[in-house]
Amino acid sequence: MAISFVFVCCRAIIRLKVFGRLWFDDFLLFIAWTSIFAGAILWHKSYRILLSLSDWKKGGVMNASKTEVKHVWNVILVVSILYVVGLGATKLSFLFFSRRLLRQTDMKALEVWWWVVFIITLGSAGVALGSMPYKCLIGSFEQIQKSCPRVLQQSHAGFPAVIIGGIMDVISDLLSESDLGLRLLVCRNIDRL
Repeated sequence: MAISFVFVCCRAIIRLKVFGRLWFDDFLLFIAWTSIFAGAILWHKSYRILLSLSDWKKGGVMNASKTEVKHVWNVILVVSILYVVGLGATKLSFLFFSRRLLRQTDMKALEVWWWVVFIITLGSAGVALGSMPYKCLIGSFEQIQKSCPRVLQQSHAGFPAVIIGGIMDVISDLLSESDLGLRLLVCRNIDRL
């Protein structure tokens, strides 16, 4: 996180010195970094309980109380949301950067393509957020144990939200990279960025 913080700060300093301002894509990058940093803090504060649950799932003794287990599921929910926000903000940062490149062209097809990629990127974040098993991560330990017994037996990596989100992530990555690549090929004069 320290290295990424240095790069984000250097980017801001260079933009301010060279261009005298920050753009919307810079602020999206700050949001992304802050979201991922907050998620890392939450994971770090809950690692002992997570390790205890890991031992329990392998047949060991669970050294965590029901309250701690419930806390872990809440952390998993919050970290998952922060991850989606951070990833989405990073992708949108690239898209808004490419949008600034679009201003230098008169190609209507690229503008339409940008909107398609933008909508799919927002949609992929919406699908990831919408397919999370909220009822299995919020509520009392007994409710989770009764209505979602598989949640207690698996890691969050097995949730359909993670699988669906991963697929949508790859699709939106490919589309946003094609969008930026097309703009870089078309733009001849990028000195005003």
